[in-house]
Amino acid sequence: MILLDTNILVRIANPADPQCQAALDAIDTAIQRRHVPCIVPQVIYEFWVVATRTAPSNGLGLTTDSADECVAKYLQKFCLLNDDAGLFADWRAIVAQHAILGKRAHDARLVAAMLSASSRGSTSRRGAALPRSIALKCGLLSAA
Repeated sequence: MILLDTNILVRIANPADPQCQAALDAIDTAIQRRHVPCIVPQVIYEFWVVATRTAPSNGLGLTTDSADECVAKYLQKFCLLNDDAGLFADWRAIVAQHAILGKRAHDARLVAAMLSASSRGSTSRRGAALPRSIALKCGLLSAA
């Protein structure tokens, strides 16, 4: 299982981005290696913020309709790992145990989401359980 970072979604939403093709190639390579590309709600929230922010403010300048079309496409193409009730407790344990400060706490939430998905057998957006061997091989695919 590979968690797609927000930067990947931002890159592939903008064909003019110099890293767009590299992001698409990274996803294809992950799939060829039998990794399941996944997203979590936090990645979608972060994508929405960047996608709808103006270009002068380091955004894509998309309308809400265009941003929603991108989100719909991502939900069709990638496995959505929904948050569960234990996510907050997992996140809190990670940030406390590893003394995580500042913005890194956002990434710690992504780690908690992946660990949570692995521990519950990783049910995909269509309700099919992912093989446990794949679920335990968690990674993060980022363009940053």
